[in-house]
Amino acid sequence: MTVLITHARIASEKSPDLVSGSLMKRLLLLAAILATSLHAETEKEFCERVAKAWNSKNAAGILALYGDPAKLDPDFKNQITTGMIDFKLKSGYLKVDATLLPPDPTSNKSFVTKGKIMYSPSEPIGIVKVSFVRDEKSKFSGGDMSMSFNKVSDGTFALVSPAVKTFEWTGGDMTSFNVQLKSDKEGAFIPQAIIVVEKYGHLDWLTTGKSVSFPAHKVISLIISPTPDTESLTVEITKGMERKPVFKKTVNTSQGAIIAIESVTP
Repeated sequence: MTVLITHARIASEKSPDLVSGSLMKRLLLLAAILATSLHAETEKEFCERVAKAWNSKNAAGILALYGDPAKLDPDFKNQITTGMIDFKLKSGYLKVDATLLPPDPTSNKSFVTKGKIMYSPSEPIGIVKVSFVRDEKSKFSGGDMSMSFNKVSDGTFALVSPAVKTFEWTGGDMTSFNVQLKSDKEGAFIPQAIIVVEKYGHLDWLTTGKSVSFPAHKVISLIISPTPDTESLTVEITKGMERKPVFKKTVNTSQGAIIAIESVTP
C-alpha cells in the first residue's frame, strides 16, 4: 500500500491531470464490471422470461427472445413468426409453463432455404421446454415445444438464432412431400427413420416416425432401423397435392433397410 501511495504521489507531482484521468478510467471500468455482474441473467430468470413472453401472447415480445429482431435473418424471422409464433397464438392456449432441460446435441441442427444455409454458430448451453396448457373448449391439444438457448454478450440469454451462409441458386422452388411408414401388423412398433433429401442442390437429413411432411426438391433415400415387431414396412411417398403415391414399396425391415428413392442431382 505504501508503494502504491508513493507512486501515486510521484505521478501526481508530475501530472495531476494524468493521475485523475487514469483513476477515472479505472473507476469506470470497475463500475462497468460491477454493473454487468449485477445485471447478469440466470438461466432460471431466462426461463421465467420465456414463459412471461408467451403468456403475454405478444408476437413481438416472443420474437425478441431470439435477440434483436432487426438483426435476425429475414427468412428465419418469417419462419419463426408465421410457422410457429402466429400458429401457436391462434391455437387458443390458456397459459404456458416453462422448464429448463440440459443441452441436447441433436437439437443443434442446420437447415437449408433458398440460397442460404442456416446453422448454429455455437453449441447451445441448455433447452427451455415450453408446455402449452390447452383450453378444453377449443380443438387445440396443447403439447410441448423445446428450444435451445445460449448466453449473449450482455450477460443475458437468448433462444438460438442461426448464422447464415449464402450460396447461388438458379433452380426451381421446393415441393412438399409426405412420407408414411405402414405395417400390416396392428400395433407394431415403427422406429424413427432417417430421410435423406435434396434441398437447393444440398443434401439434408430429416427424421420421421410413422409420418412426416416437409419441403424438398427430391427424396433421395430412407434409412430404417431394424423392426423387431414386424417383418416388413410399406413406404409410401406422396408429392404436393397428389393423392396417388409417387413411390410405394414394401420392404423387409427386420434387420433394417436402406431404400433408394431418387438419384442425387449431378
